[in-house]
Amino acid sequence: MNNADVLPAAQSERRTNAQLRKIFPDVVSCIAPFYGPEAVAMGGSLDYWAARAIQDRFPELDALEVRTLLNAAARVHLSGGSYAET
Repeated sequence: MNNADVLPAAQSERRTNAQLRKIFPDVVSCIAPFYGPEAVAMGGSLDYWAARAIQDRFPELDALEVRTLLNAAARVHLSGGSYAET
């Protein structure tokens, strides 16, 4: 069995949390200082501080939402790319 057997012919939108999608561009810019070339934590990661920055900026988010946004936004920064909303 391959993916073509499992997926419907017309795949619907799989991203369902509109609130997270709406604030994602703000999150990307909010954590940019933690992923720039000048960001150094004695050889360690600044993910903890980036997560705190997200939680401080968006206190209504729960821990899972913060982690989801952090993972996605960190990928944008670590890939060297920029986020362009589609």
